[in-house]
Amino acid sequence: MRKGLGFVGLSWVLKGKWMVLLLGLVLSSNVNGSNLWSSPSTWPGGQVPQAGQEVTIPMGQTVILDVNPPALSGLRIMGTLRFAEVPLHLTTDWIMVMMGGQLQIGTESAPHMNKARITLTGPDVDVNGLGMGGKFISVMDGGVLHLHGASRDELSWSVIEGSLSPGATTMTLRDACTWKAGDKIVIAPSGVNPYEAEVLTVVAKSGNNVQFSPPLQYPHFGEVQIIGGKALDMRAEVGLLTRNILIEGDASSENSVFGGHVMIMNGGHGYVEGVEFFRMGQFGRQGRYPLHWHLTGQRYDNYSRFNSVHNSFHRGMVIHGTDGVTLEGNVIYNIRSHGYVIAEDGDEEDNVVLNNLGILIQKILRSEDYAFPNVSFVGNSSQSEFRPGVFWMKNPNQILQGNHAAGSVDGIGFFYDGVGTATGIRPDFFRDNISHSNYSYFTITVNERYPPLTRGHGLFMRTEAISGTTFDFEGLTAYKNSVSGVWLEEYGQMASGAMLSDNGSAAMLMRAALTNSTVVYQSQNTISPPAKRYGAINTIPTFGRKKDHLVDGVKFYGFPEPIFSYEDSVAGPNVSVNNVQFFSSTGPRVAFKAEPMAGAIRDEDGSLTGGQPALVFHDTYTLNVPSCVTSGVNNSITCPMDEYVFLKVYSIFGAAKPIGKVNANRIGGRQSMFYSYESPEAYEQYNYLPRNSRYQLNFVAPPMGLLPSLINLEAKGSATGYVGMMIKLDAGYGGYLLDEYDEFVEKVNSLQQLQTDRTNYYLDAAKNTIYVNLRLDAANNFSQKVKLLQVAATAFLRQEETESSPISAVPMPSVSDRETNFSIYLPEAGDALLSLFDITGRRVRNWDPGTMEAGQHNYRMDLSDLPSGTYVYRLEAASGSTSGKLSVIR
Repeated sequence: MRKGLGFVGLSWVLKGKWMVLLLGLVLSSNVNGSNLWSSPSTWPGGQVPQAGQEVTIPMGQTVILDVNPPALSGLRIMGTLRFAEVPLHLTTDWIMVMMGGQLQIGTESAPHMNKARITLTGPDVDVNGLGMGGKFISVMDGGVLHLHGASRDELSWSVIEGSLSPGATTMTLRDACTWKAGDKIVIAPSGVNPYEAEVLTVVAKSGNNVQFSPPLQYPHFGEVQIIGGKALDMRAEVGLLTRNILIEGDASSENSVFGGHVMIMNGGHGYVEGVEFFRMGQFGRQGRYPLHWHLTGQRYDNYSRFNSVHNSFHRGMVIHGTDGVTLEGNVIYNIRSHGYVIAEDGDEEDNVVLNNLGILIQKILRSEDYAFPNVSFVGNSSQSEFRPGVFWMKNPNQILQGNHAAGSVDGIGFFYDGVGTATGIRPDFFRDNISHSNYSYFTITVNERYPPLTRGHGLFMRTEAISGTTFDFEGLTAYKNSVSGVWLEEYGQMASGAMLSDNGSAAMLMRAALTNSTVVYQSQNTISPPAKRYGAINTIPTFGRKKDHLVDGVKFYGFPEPIFSYEDSVAGPNVSVNNVQFFSSTGPRVAFKAEPMAGAIRDEDGSLTGGQPALVFHDTYTLNVPSCVTSGVNNSITCPMDEYVFLKVYSIFGAAKPIGKVNANRIGGRQSMFYSYESPEAYEQYNYLPRNSRYQLNFVAPPMGLLPSLINLEAKGSATGYVGMMIKLDAGYGGYLLDEYDEFVEKVNSLQQLQTDRTNYYLDAAKNTIYVNLRLDAANNFSQKVKLLQVAATAFLRQEETESSPISAVPMPSVSDRETNFSIYLPEAGDALLSLFDITGRRVRNWDPGTMEAGQHNYRMDLSDLPSGTYVYRLEAASGSTSGKLSVIR
């Protein structure tokens, strides 16, 4: 559902409302002369517009604004209003550019060189009754906004060369600039505190050197540090706020927080460069932003380039329901709510966001002031207004490259708030962006790592994904973020080639990956470091039980504290570490908190623990082997990986009964509870078991009383060996083993034979117990997956009967997938009964022909109402019985 529904279909409302007025205005016009605004002959009745008038420029008429007109109550442009190349100031309550009209200040080939200023005035009322409110410039119905300032050719923003101390009044920039005395600039913070951004005034400049006032209050870092051959660039950004074209809300906007807004909508086009937007945005109002593309569809040639937005009361630049707009080289500063917004409905795609700078983005403090309230217990805003993003997206299919998110208050640098309507991801969606000084003001009584509320991150992506798609956030530099440099949650989310330094934690990962990256505890930049340190790689305590992440090819520098700091209760089967290196790091490589943790961190190559491939357990783990090593300082046990088999026991969620909790009693040893991870606990359980051992697998009080008919067993290891299981079946049930292709596995005749055989099983019918042996070796890639089929005894397949029975029942191919033919042989006459059971033991077909003659018979069985699956058939007659499996495939 679209937000700001008051704007949907506005073009039709406008056509209906204004068409009669338009005819009247055109008929009363008498346009002649030079078409200068100052010329009486330009206007009906020969009178130049007076203060408080509402002015219309009809279709087909071009008016040149050559003077500063008196303050108007409104300006409707259906022809063309062009600013002359002189200093100008236009004051009006609103401007509507519509029905093919154009507002022109300069052109792409000839930008406006003088000062041009538009001040938007008026009360907080819907002046035209059309849902546009007041203080606006709206562009619709083929209208075009052409704003081309000479400032587009100025240096929009740069970084400092050399660090600056408090009291400094000069700086050197990386790039030469043409900034002028009197220009306003802003320098970004260098520490974790976003409020250390400072607005300055240029006094003089020479090449790359800028003199400014007042003297700096805070230090600002200006160095590039080479670490491990890679550059860590923490040079403070400096952005130009002044432009020669100014669009502003009036002075009263400061107290009312009701500034101007520009909306390009419903057939409108916007080409905006070299423009300053000041005191814009309307606090707490949907759709009222400084510069806003609203539901305009495809706009692949529209752009906002080298502009500035500062002191905005609601957001910065917004692209909503629009594809293909370019935002390039812009500067935003001191913005309430999100900064650069490419979002709302999540269907926005292909927008190009290049080399933009955002500084000091602030959250809306009170939920009652949110423009997008909802009834959720978390945040009370449907658009995350309680944790603003410097860059906020709901669909990742944009291009974000070379942007700097330089500070937010209780916010996030790059905030991917879901995937929207995306069904795939473009490979260039995120490259070489920088994010720093994003701060969280959580109190100590609040868990600032609670995912629905967390903030203070350089990069954050919610727990959404597209199946089979990898989101590779490539080349991120994140530093001085109070909680983390990177927070990723879902499979397929990955940060690669990252440089992460001086953060509360380098990366907080749920089911995501950090690869080929550099992590630094403390750089040469010592300005206001994070108050809390969570470890280089940190997990979120207890929330979601979704820890299944990868750390691969990462270098860690200078950590005096734990590097892999695990605070959760469960580690998933894919929590793995590969090819990591440590430099000048004295802290423990792995540390578990006091809460016992199930599962293990998989050190795939030994690089984490400094030896051979290993499993790192919490020290409460009970199934350790003699070669395990216990650490007394970090609550961990390190065990050789090849000594263990990972065993997964599960039913199919939504298609079978739950299995509930499971434990394993090691024969002659200790007991260990299995643990759940991704699926609901009742349906899926895991554990690491020492190989070459036998276990009694206990299903502890299945939630529905009985076990599911089909139980999956999956074993994975890294060395030749076996894991043996003794499983008690439900009373009145027998068991079979199926392979991964749903073919029956041949059982053995004794426990002694099972111990020497390969993957196999033995059923002790007297004890109602099945013994399963899974062997792992190179031939099966150290992996086995089987299914335990539990079938009611009335349908139980007894192979010994099948081998000795003289009767037979064989399903034959049929011309239709809705039926099958059984070829039945009876050696002697007598009563017969053919039954078909599903895998729960429920009889679904029954054929009782009565007394049959000896010999061959055919029976056609209707299967049209049966779903796909495995079924068991059984033929009973006076001369014996036989059973078999029937697969139905739709």
